[in-house]
Amino acid sequence: MPDEAATPGLFRRLKDRRIVQWAIAYVAAAWVLLQVAELLFGIFAWPDVWLRRLTVALVFGFVAAVVLAWYHGEKGQQRASKVELALLAAIAAAAIFVFSTRDFATSDEMSASVAKNLFEGRPSRRIAANMDSKRDR
Repeated sequence: MPDEAATPGLFRRLKDRRIVQWAIAYVAAAWVLLQVAELLFGIFAWPDVWLRRLTVALVFGFVAAVVLAWYHGEKGQQRASKVELALLAAIAAAAIFVFSTRDFATSDEMSASVAKNLFEGRPSRRIAANMDSKRDR
């Protein structure tokens, strides 16, 4: 358990570096971006995998934003340190690893299904489910 003398110092450093303000601003902007993306994905019948990719990218972006706020949140000009660059490189490597896994890869079967629905004029599953729920009311 951390001692009480170190805890106020940590909260003071978080306040001085404006970590909380940056985190709140990033979460708000990411939420708005996801809402707009979900609307557009439904309208254009884009595959859901891209919305998942956007969400994961925003999570990795949040971690990167907090790292940048920690190193550059105080007043005055500061140079990028080796530790900061190493952390950002690790975040980028983790994001690349996650995006290269099979769960986020677009399969040929799914792409063919989406293309078939678009060319035949049929709505995507999300739009069809929304239309069915409105019909049931």
